Amino acid sequence: MKNILKLLTVFLLAVSCQPDAVIYKPEAIKIDESPGASYIENPLDIWSVNQEGQYALNVVFFKPTDMEFTNENFKNVSNMMLFIQSWYGVQMKANGYNKTFGLMTNQDGEVRINVIDGAEASTSYDSQDSSKIKAELNAYFADAPDKKSSDHYLVLGFKDSGVGFYANGKIGFATSPDFVLSETGKTIDGLELLKAANLGGIIHELGHALNLPHAAHKGSDSKISLMSFGNQAYQNGNEENVFLIPSSAAILNTCQVFNKTNDGIAYYAQSPGVTLSTYKVIKDDANGKLMASGTFSADVMPTALYIGEDGFPYSNVNESYDMVTFVKKIGVPNADNLYEFSVEIPYSDLFNGYKDDAKDAMENTLNIIFENGERIEAYSYEFTMDLISQVPNNDVVLDYLAWELSDRSSWAATANTSSQPIGNIIDSDIATYWHSGYPYRFSEKPPHELTFDMGEMKNFDQIYMYSDRSGGYFLPKQIKVQTSTDGVTYTDAADYSVPDKPSAKHFVIKLNSPVNVQYFKLLVSEVYTFNGVDNLFVCEVDVK
Repeated sequence: MKNILKLLTVFLLAVSCQPDAVIYKPEAIKIDESPGASYIENPLDIWSVNQEGQYALNVVFFKPTDMEFTNENFKNVSNMMLFIQSWYGVQMKANGYNKTFGLMTNQDGEVRINVIDGAEASTSYDSQDSSKIKAELNAYFADAPDKKSSDHYLVLGFKDSGVGFYANGKIGFATSPDFVLSETGKTIDGLELLKAANLGGIIHELGHALNLPHAAHKGSDSKISLMSFGNQAYQNGNEENVFLIPSSAAILNTCQVFNKTNDGIAYYAQSPGVTLSTYKVIKDDANGKLMASGTFSADVMPTALYIGEDGFPYSNVNESYDMVTFVKKIGVPNADNLYEFSVEIPYSDLFNGYKDDAKDAMENTLNIIFENGERIEAYSYEFTMDLISQVPNNDVVLDYLAWELSDRSSWAATANTSSQPIGNIIDSDIATYWHSGYPYRFSEKPPHELTFDMGEMKNFDQIYMYSDRSGGYFLPKQIKVQTSTDGVTYTDAADYSVPDKPSAKHFVIKLNSPVNVQYFKLLVSEVYTFNGVDNLFVCEVDVK
């Protein structure tokens, strides 16, 4: 094939202190545009975002020293990215959002591919460890900051290049042997569906880089969620039956690269503060559904929320691939400046044919999406399912009412055993915690004993305990409350049994009668455990 040589003239301006020393020096750059020649970005190309005014995805191709990236490869990758952009656009429109992610393109409509020339051969990079490639990615954009067009990256590479197939934060990694598209003869909503080696996986990993978690389709859906096993379905010739579920679309709606640079929103600049005031889940067996409702406040504007119902949540096997989600858009706050929500969850939608036999253990999560692209899990708890009837058991029922923590800076606390600072349970930070020294067994030791000196006499008749541990174990189950005016003589004030493990995350102990004391003890004689060890885990304790 005949090589086409293009002569580009670049004028270099040299400026001297003397007025007559301004010299224009032409320098010739030869670019071989033949398909098999190494790709070089034309310095005369004019780049802009093909979605007007938006941020654009940073598309990167990583090339180790023993591999080439040719003009033909560039065309193939560019065409693939344009197709993926259109695919996301069609899916977003189907969910009521008329938008897709931006791409930097030149005057010929070709996508900017940032080619990183690796420092080493392919065998020096580990496809399971992205650290070396990420270091070179960071160095590339540090040297060329004008090429960075957003906080999101898709790093592509050839098979065996050292590029992996996963996402790490806002960076997706994916490979293909050639990135060559071909026709499928199928369409969705006017878009001709194309195929290529690993294309389904590339679209899936890009989804992760665009903030999407794993999530599954409902039992009533006729298609397969991209962020479940839709990547495999697409790859196996089932392209027309892969789609973006509503929760994925709601997340993408606030993703930086789906939005404009001048919208006044600082994407990812602030982690939203959320206060969940109420969260209630009730069973409606007559109509075969759960009803979830609640209220919350936030210091960043929320746009939507979704409730996730995840089977065998702590298995670490295909985590959340089977999480079925139920979405609700958020309106303006009410007169109390609280956002309200109500979501219906049909029992039948929880069973979609994917690992249904393992859904006897479930986790409910409440996830809030914000206009700045952030997403917060505001609440979670476990429940169980009857697999024969496919109906949630009664432990799915929840009635959460927030407790406003008081200032306990004058309090002091002690424990009869400890491996974390006991002061963590009176610091008003639910992210900190105390837990007993491990291992602790009631067969060998007395009940856990937490003693509190409030610094002054207080009137109260309720004690609040908050314990949030991933996995839901080492939580209080049986508690005796004792109170004292002098810290020496204690009187029994309440015996409380936590009815189930989900309730043990937070609960209020009502005392037998109001007290006016300075000291109290919590004696925990039984815990929710899983391994025969009776350790205890507590985040906050308060009274009122």
